[in-house]
Amino acid sequence: MVVAITGATGFVGSKLVDRLVADGHEVRILTRSESKAREAFPERKYPGVKIGDESKWAELIKGSTGVVNLAGPPISTRWTPEVKADIKNCRVAVTGKVVQAINSAPKDERPAVLVSSTAVGFYGTSETSAFDETSPSGNDYLAEVCKAWEASARRVRRGTRLVLLRTGIVLDGEEGGSLGMSLEPSLFSRTLRNVKYASTISVGIKMYHSCSCVPSLLK
Repeated sequence: MVVAITGATGFVGSKLVDRLVADGHEVRILTRSESKAREAFPERKYPGVKIGDESKWAELIKGSTGVVNLAGPPISTRWTPEVKADIKNCRVAVTGKVVQAINSAPKDERPAVLVSSTAVGFYGTSETSAFDETSPSGNDYLAEVCKAWEASARRVRRGTRLVLLRTGIVLDGEEGGSLGMSLEPSLFSRTLRNVKYASTISVGIKMYHSCSCVPSLLK
């Protein structure tokens, strides 16, 4: 399989690249900083991995089996108006560019699937309700981000299957995961002082891998 990935230098994306390379798939990294990506994925360790900035996205997406869209700045920071705008605008813009590249590819070279990351923030928050895929969207800031993010992905043309993965906080002890950060005593009290519960996922990237590489799920 040939898989193109945005957000490959992020915590989840880097794990996915490792898994895909280990399984013998061809990986194409779509990045906004080619130098950063080449530093993260050196040729000696990742032979055959193709890396390209935005000017090369269309070329790298063309002929791919699937595209995994993970790009977006982290939300675990202080939400100034500028940060909030960047959180939303970056996700919507990157997804739009990916969709445009897919839609402009010749039909016989168009990816079979677009796996686009989104978040459980789509549903808003509640201290009494559990949400599933049939639940309506919320109306807070993160819900609005997710709705705009998903709407951008839904513009992909018929013929490319769309998978929207609404995930939660990545819970992992390694650098980049929320568990390692939250277990710092000084951070723990600040992080959880007003939080009763939160949706989490492990760093396991099997769902992204399966959606982009298992033939029966590409249809």
